[in-house]
Amino acid sequence: METGRLGLPRQSRLLIAVALVDSSGTGLFLTGSAVFFTRSAGLTTAEVGIGLTVAGLCALLALTPLGMLADRIGPKPAAVLMHFWRAVGFVGYAFVHDFWAFLAIACFVGIPSRAIEPIGQMFADRHVGPDYRVRMMAVFRAVYNIGFTLGALLTTLILAIDTRVAFQSIVLGDALTFVIAGFLLMRVPLLHEGTKKKTVRGWPRSLRQGRYLLVAALNGILVLHIPMLSVAIPLWATLHTSAPRVLVGPLIMINTLLAILLQIRISKGTESLDGGIRAMRVGAVCLAA
Repeated sequence: METGRLGLPRQSRLLIAVALVDSSGTGLFLTGSAVFFTRSAGLTTAEVGIGLTVAGLCALLALTPLGMLADRIGPKPAAVLMHFWRAVGFVGYAFVHDFWAFLAIACFVGIPSRAIEPIGQMFADRHVGPDYRVRMMAVFRAVYNIGFTLGALLTTLILAIDTRVAFQSIVLGDALTFVIAGFLLMRVPLLHEGTKKKTVRGWPRSLRQGRYLLVAALNGILVLHIPMLSVAIPLWATLHTSAPRVLVGPLIMINTLLAILLQIRISKGTESLDGGIRAMRVGAVCLAA
């Protein structure tokens, strides 16, 4: 298979473009969401926390059924559906004025929010196959962090304008990127679609395996770095320090720049099970620190 400078099939360029578009909108929202909810929607910090917690529970409950749906209809239709679904939800955020409306929209957005990552991994696997899978995911992470940086830069400008219309552009801009990414995904070929495994009917057996569920729960703790970065730190910086609101963008950018520079290099050696385990242990120590 002919590869480009990133060591991936040339047909992967469109999927990498999808990742850049998608992550730019996500970076826009991650950097500005906490300020948007408190300044534009008029919610309290407690209401934001409660709403996002309930939305997270919805995501948890919906994860397995949506994964089963992706098994049934395939990763491409499922990924496109998830993007358009979230686009509708983020448009709804622009019209939130009270807690109950926020709670309803947050749950609607939250349902596909966790499923999109495993569906995306399934998409990547069917796109490039096992030989390029790890490198594809490493390139994804680097590209996603480039997009996060671009989104954070744009949010910094929006926070400086400090008007409701500017704040609404945060969620509407994210919705637009989901729409664009969804249409682009329709054109990405699945080069290894013919090697897919037979669809499994019924609920996954892993839900009855205690050791697997324990590992999944521990992994849930490790991914807390995401809400820490996107919600906790911006709220703390804007509500409990004297730092200017525009500082939120650079805080996110520091994280994303480190990921851009180090992601592919650090991912080397994680192609094997033992290498992946070692990387998880190192990540756990860093998060604890």
